[in-house]
Amino acid sequence: MRELSIILVISLSLFGIVLSWEEQDHIIENGAAVWGAKAPDYSLASTDPGTTIFIRSLIFVDNKTTNYYEFDMLRVKKNIMEMVDEANQYLNQLGVGLIVVGILQTNREDLSLQSFHEYRNARIHKLPPHEFATLISYKYAGGLAYVNGMCSSHSVSLSG
Repeated sequence: MRELSIILVISLSLFGIVLSWEEQDHIIENGAAVWGAKAPDYSLASTDPGTTIFIRSLIFVDNKTTNYYEFDMLRVKKNIMEMVDEANQYLNQLGVGLIVVGILQTNREDLSLQSFHEYRNARIHKLPPHEFATLISYKYAGGLAYVNGMCSSHSVSLSG
């Protein structure tokens, strides 16, 4: 469970949200990021009250993920949106909201964080406008992102 909380803290760094060690311990002590569980209390995190930053997000799913859902993109999109809703329960406490501009399938199964970054940037002019892209991979069991990558071409993550 501690690992999931650490991944959440690392993922927040992508958005430029930096928590002190004291705040990170508070999150970990109050609960881990567990699917379906209530979002931990982020009351110690300091944010600008009343200001919400909305991030247009483009979500890619790899071939193994769509295969798991028998290539039923409606089921894939429904489950992805449930995950986004849960992520927003965490992020909204910090004044951040994710807006999904698209959920796209990639036929690739072998994308690392670096290769996904290259894959996305090679096609960026053909994609819906977005500030952030993530790849949901069936085989990967964790989360990776470039630290402070949000305001750059490195605003990508890999999750699974």
